[in-house]
Amino acid sequence: MKASREGRWVVSGPATPEPAPRAIGPRQASLIELGLRTVGRLSPEIRMALRHGFASGVAVERVYANPPRQRGTHIGRWLDRLYLRAPANAALRARQAAVQEAVKQIAATLADRVEVLRLFDPAAGAGRTGITQMRLEQSNGSPARAVLGDHAPSAREAAQAAADRAGVNDRVAVVHTDAFDPASLRTGAQGLAPNLVVVAGLYELQPDDAAVQRSLATLAELSTPPSWLVLTGMNTHPQAALVERLSGVSPPPGRTVEALGALAGRYGFRETRRLAGVRGVFDVAVFERRG
Repeated sequence: MKASREGRWVVSGPATPEPAPRAIGPRQASLIELGLRTVGRLSPEIRMALRHGFASGVAVERVYANPPRQRGTHIGRWLDRLYLRAPANAALRARQAAVQEAVKQIAATLADRVEVLRLFDPAAGAGRTGITQMRLEQSNGSPARAVLGDHAPSAREAAQAAADRAGVNDRVAVVHTDAFDPASLRTGAQGLAPNLVVVAGLYELQPDDAAVQRSLATLAELSTPPSWLVLTGMNTHPQAALVERLSGVSPPPGRTVEALGALAGRYGFRETRRLAGVRGVFDVAVFERRG
């Protein structure tokens, strides 16, 4: 995989991470939250995040898009810039770029083997990863398909709208999925037999090891070897106190790709590549499962 300025791809092992963002303690997190919920409402981006949740698919998609501010008051545009350029959000964009690159490289490997990409993302949010790759597959004349799932109606609506705008709705299915419910995963992926599963920004926020294990077991059951799994993990987040106050979710300690890889290994997935130290917070890893 090609190198990235956000870290470096290495073969099955950690690289030296970048420095993490400055740590934020509980008291500072409380003050920041107060500012976001009061004067922060002048920012359209912060209002959206407050309405849907800072960890929601639609709010995270706006962070990925990082749109230029053209409307609203001067202070609102200024707050938008502060929010979108915050270190934690910059790390999210860097993580997404790494996930997208991993997917692109796996798709290229499949094309070299004259195999068709069948992508399943059970926590797709607004669907950026899958839709971006399906546009590329379409331009290459590939019959690739993708199933993009999410539990939130707002995320599914955004994903469907994005697929329509991209002109790939004939190869993208947007469905309801709960990534921690085996029955929901089986229903969502029915008829796909995925050879690439992407789970980004999900497991690192789930404190229940059993739930993660059930999810991975089901995804292994659904995938058809040879298949790939792209996972993201999180090192100890220096801004965990702020994440908890804004999202209501406390990032569990130790939800790294090493820990996730140990769980995935139980179901035949072997780590082959890793981008370590994405902005000092995230790791992105690629696992392969052979028949």
